[in-house]
Amino acid sequence: MSIEIDGSVLDIASLVAYYKFSTGALTTDSGNGAGHTLTAVSAPSEVAGKYGTGASFITDDAYSATDHADFKPTGAFSVSTWIYSTPSATQQMIFQSFSRNTNYAGIYFSISSDGYAYIRSCKNSGTVSGTDFQTCSGSVSLDDSKWHFIVGTWDTTNLNIFVDGISAATPVAWANAPVYAATNYVRVACENRSGTNQNFSDVALTIDDLAVWNGKALTATEVLYLYGRTFDFFSFFRP
Repeated sequence: MSIEIDGSVLDIASLVAYYKFSTGALTTDSGNGAGHTLTAVSAPSEVAGKYGTGASFITDDAYSATDHADFKPTGAFSVSTWIYSTPSATQQMIFQSFSRNTNYAGIYFSISSDGYAYIRSCKNSGTVSGTDFQTCSGSVSLDDSKWHFIVGTWDTTNLNIFVDGISAATPVAWANAPVYAATNYVRVACENRSGTNQNFSDVALTIDDLAVWNGKALTATEVLYLYGRTFDFFSFFRP
């Protein structure tokens, strides 16, 4: 399936996982049929979301998913979501397909302890920033108790962060595809480096409509289109 946006085509086939966190289906993958069901870590709760309901995380709440090739893009990728964050003194994890058993390996999307979104891509070759992994950080604070649409992308040349429909970072050059460790951890709302869930949100964090795109870096036009909808863009996936 594809959708035309201002003369370009948004390929929905690259939407490999999509979590709408709706009533009765907080763990359901409503993407393209692979069925990457989430497993609750502790007790994420259902609360009011950007569209319908969302999932709220605090203290030791998170989700895990079974590792799968869909979560391990080796080309362009994007992670997009709506978040509602209150001021926090620690980082707040959004999504990872990642390991740090020895090296930095995989991809990592988070909000820093000072409230800015960042995307990280790692090539499983060591632990040196700029050599073994690279990070792009946004410049718009998200710790303001408001809904924000955040997107992290890698287009095979640059990493970028978008907030509320526009680029919120100076794109960071990075020509290396992500590489994953033999044991890879897929998590929502917490970090897992080597088998132990950690770095949970210390304040209530709400996530809605989390989407993972494998093989697709959303363009500025596409991000603005998704942000500007007055309805849920992904509603065609909803029953």
